[in-house]
Amino acid sequence: MQDGPGDWHQLPYGDNDGGQTLVGTDGVYYYQNDSVWRRKRNGVVDFPAGLRDADFIAVSPADPARILVRHGAKLYESHDLGDSIPDDLTPNGAIDNVSAIAYGTNNVDGTKNVYAAYAGTSMGPLFGLFVRFAAGEGFARAQGYPEGAQVDAIALDRTDWRRAAIISDDGKVLYTMDGGTHFADIRANVGDILRFMRKIELVRAGADVVILIGGDPQLGHGAVVHTIIPDRTPAPNVDWTEFGTGLPHANIFDLHYYPPSPFGTAAWEGTSCSLAASAAAPG
Repeated sequence: MQDGPGDWHQLPYGDNDGGQTLVGTDGVYYYQNDSVWRRKRNGVVDFPAGLRDADFIAVSPADPARILVRHGAKLYESHDLGDSIPDDLTPNGAIDNVSAIAYGTNNVDGTKNVYAAYAGTSMGPLFGLFVRFAAGEGFARAQGYPEGAQVDAIALDRTDWRRAAIISDDGKVLYTMDGGTHFADIRANVGDILRFMRKIELVRAGADVVILIGGDPQLGHGAVVHTIIPDRTPAPNVDWTEFGTGLPHANIFDLHYYPPSPFGTAAWEGTSCSLAASAAAPG
């Protein structure tokens, strides 16, 4: 991980079956070892009951007490840092199973939105992408998402929950600026650098939108690519380039962007490494 220029170090937790998710400014985070989720808070490690059998989780940047939990074929939401999961939010028609989840943070006017979230599913009569954007709302199908495309990974803009990027199982990279009403396929030349796409992140950098994708690299390349899209461009012509320098030739299994750093920190977990670099200024 890189907290500043030239300051590289390995993340302290996580192995080949899971990484960590940093929560808030108080140092609470979650990590998974040997398929068991742990929570470290104030220096104490415990095992939240609501995460005991979780497959994967997403922590709300707007309200760190909220956690979306994929448990088997179901999607639940915790309101108490994972101690319990009272709400079954599985989208109607999603028999099996939820394949990707992500929280939003803000509305376009800068106010927080603790309810905004996306969920992707892989099976069932209505499998695809589902969106929730307000209190009292369930997950509703994103009408612009292509039918029949399994959702593999989702990334949301922390400054506007309506802007999202999705990796679909049919090899597309889909980009929306309106909460899923319309999508553009921005895959372009990704395949020149990555032979398989696994994780995606979306970052605002001034007037631009930066999208990063991690996966399995082609021979001679690193495993993270990025592109820069001007804000308010719904169907951009993009060019993907290798991100950063000095990354080992290794497959990437997880990718996270942590905004508190003034350098714009992105962290990823590879086959035998965990690294990060500036999203706005590669290298």
